Amino acid sequence: MLMPFSTPSMSDEVRAAGEGGVVAVVLPRAEADPHGTLRLASANYRAAIEAIGFRSLSVDLDRFGPAEFKELRAIRLHAVFSDGGWVNSVRIEDHDGVKPLSERLGAPVVALINDSPCSPWMPLVIGRDSPTQTTAFLDSDFSRLWQRWAPKCGSHRVYVPACPPMPDPPSEAGRDIAVLTAVTFRPPEEFRSFARDRCPDRSTNRLYDAIVETGLSETLSPYSSVCDAVCGALGIQLDFERPEHRLLLCLADHHIRNERRRRMIDRLADRPITLVGSADGLRLHPDSQVLPAVPHAELMMLYRRARIVVACPPYSGGVSERVTHPMAAGAVVVAPPTILSDRLFGRDRVFVTVAADFADLSDGLARADDPVIRRRILAAARVEVVERFTPEATMRSLLPGLGTATAMGGRV
Repeated sequence: MLMPFSTPSMSDEVRAAGEGGVVAVVLPRAEADPHGTLRLASANYRAAIEAIGFRSLSVDLDRFGPAEFKELRAIRLHAVFSDGGWVNSVRIEDHDGVKPLSERLGAPVVALINDSPCSPWMPLVIGRDSPTQTTAFLDSDFSRLWQRWAPKCGSHRVYVPACPPMPDPPSEAGRDIAVLTAVTFRPPEEFRSFARDRCPDRSTNRLYDAIVETGLSETLSPYSSVCDAVCGALGIQLDFERPEHRLLLCLADHHIRNERRRRMIDRLADRPITLVGSADGLRLHPDSQVLPAVPHAELMMLYRRARIVVACPPYSGGVSERVTHPMAAGAVVVAPPTILSDRLFGRDRVFVTVAADFADLSDGLARADDPVIRRRILAAARVEVVERFTPEATMRSLLPGLGTATAMGGRV
C-alpha cells in the first residue's frame, strides 16, 4: 500500500509529487522480515532521503495491489529504494504481459542486498540486473555469486549498514547487562541431514562436507573462492541454475555460520551472559539469561543496556549491523575481523578484535572491560563508524543524480 494515501483519489500533495524528486521506499512483506529489521532500517533511510532534499513515499508490499500500482505509476519517480531488494519480487500483469514492477515504473532502482545470493529465496530478489539498477551488497563476494545467476548490467557496490539515529548513550553506570550476544544456534546435524535429503548424490554430499570444513578453516576467504577451490579439488562442477545445487551451497554456508556461533557460545560458557535468541543443547553459565528473539527495535534497546556485545559476523567479507548497531547504542563490540573491517578500520580500533575461532575471547572480554581501552574504543567507534555511516551518508552515496532533486523535503 502507498502510505499515507487515505482515499482512492490522489491529494493535492500527491499530485504535486508528479513534478519530480520523489523516491519510493519499498517495504518488504512481513514474512520476509520477521523481526522488522528491514522495515526499521527503511524508516531510517526514508527520513534520510527527506533530509537530503527528496520527497518520499512508502510502498508496503503487504498491501500492494492494482489500485496502489495505478497511483504509484501516476507519480514521476526519481528512484525506487528497496532494502533487501524485494521490489524485484513483484511482477505486474498488463496488456503487454507480465513484467517486473521496477520495469513498469521506469525509475532507477537502488537495492541493498544483505543476504547471500545462495539463499533459496534470493532468485526472487535477484530478478534481473538492469542498467538502471544500483545494487549495493553487504559483502563484495555477493556480487560474484550474484553474477553466476544474472549477468552484471547495472552498478554493483558494497555498503555498510547505516547506524540508526539513537539518543545519547546511557552512562556506564546505567548499563546493567555485562555481556550480551544475539544469536540463534541450531543442531548442526539439521543442516547436514537436510542437505542429504535434498541432494542424495554421494559426490555432492562429499562436496558439502568439504565446503564446510574448508570454510571453517579459511575464515577470511570469500565464500565463492572456498566453493570454487573445493569443487576444483573434487572435480565437481555445480550448475547454479539447479535449485538443489543452490540449496546445497546455502546449507553449507549456514552450517559454517552456525558452527562459528557454537564456538563463540562455548567460549562464553564460563561467565554469565544475556543471550537473545536460542542456544539449545549448548552449555551456558547457570546465571546466564536467555531471551527469545525480539523485534529489532527492542534489540536496539538491549544494546543500549549492554556494556559489551559479542558478535559473530555472518559473512567473511562485510561489516554487518550486528557490529555497527551495538556501536550506535554505545556498547563496546567484541568480534572477529572480516575482510572489509580490516580494510576500513584495522584491528582493535573501533571494536575489540578476537580470533575467528574465539580462542582468545576471554582476553578480548578483559580488554573490553578495561576502562582505558573502553574509552579509546568507544571514542573511535563514534567517529569512524557511527558518525561516518549514517543513513544520510548512505543515501547520498547511492541515490542517482544527487543534486537534481527538487528541494522540497517532506513526505508524499
